[in-house]
Amino acid sequence: MKEAFMDKKTGRSLTLKDTLKPVLIPCYDLSSTAPFLFSRADAFESESFDFRLWEVCRATSAEPGLFEPVCMKSVDGKTGCVAVDGGLAMSNPTAAAITHVLHNKQEFPFVRGVEDILVLSLGTGQLLEGSFQYEHVKKWKAKDWAKPMARISGDGAADMVDHSVAMAFGQCRSSNYVRIQANGSSFGRCGVNIDADPSPNNVKKLVGIADEMLKQKNVESLLFGGKKIAEQSNFQKLDWFAGELVQEHQRRSCRIAPTVAFKQHLTNQEK
Repeated sequence: MKEAFMDKKTGRSLTLKDTLKPVLIPCYDLSSTAPFLFSRADAFESESFDFRLWEVCRATSAEPGLFEPVCMKSVDGKTGCVAVDGGLAMSNPTAAAITHVLHNKQEFPFVRGVEDILVLSLGTGQLLEGSFQYEHVKKWKAKDWAKPMARISGDGAADMVDHSVAMAFGQCRSSNYVRIQANGSSFGRCGVNIDADPSPNNVKKLVGIADEMLKQKNVESLLFGGKKIAEQSNFQKLDWFAGELVQEHQRRSCRIAPTVAFKQHLTNQEK
């Protein structure tokens, strides 16, 4: 992975400052027992928050049990982090991303509120076996609850963020905010590995699951009203969203001032 994030001309490891657009990438820091967010904005403010991109990618995807935690330091060595998968503490980073944009006037100087933001939130899916009946679970012991509790915790936190964001967007939610969350799968317990199996057979199964998800009806959060099944499918929602992005790109091309501000990254030689 180091080679993939190397400047081929200079041999320098690329860092957060080198990203072409603003980024916000979560992980969980075991040393501080708290979520940690990598961002280009923070990297420009201080080298103590500028990290090598190959380490950032490893950190945000270091799922315990599959990959080792990542012991990393900022480029100036002043900030340390023992990172694992960001999904452990932030299974739905939508609210963090929105807050980052609203309070990041240097990179988003023309954003005044949620009405100026288009948000696409992609969930990881909720399995059919996540539904339990009272008679089935009433005599479960602690060991029986281990896996269901982990799933309930992750899905519950993600759903709470979805509901809160929908409430925050209010009347704008139908035009500014789209949440795609697959519900169940016809593959059931077929053993599809989403993390560590790149075999053609497994990839084919994953593509099939993705196609199934696109055909499902979209599920929307209601203000103080739980959820409802929308008339449109996930594919139709994504197709509409893509159209909105095209229109926004056309509008931006007519503006004199850029919508996103950029800082010049000066090398040590230039400084």
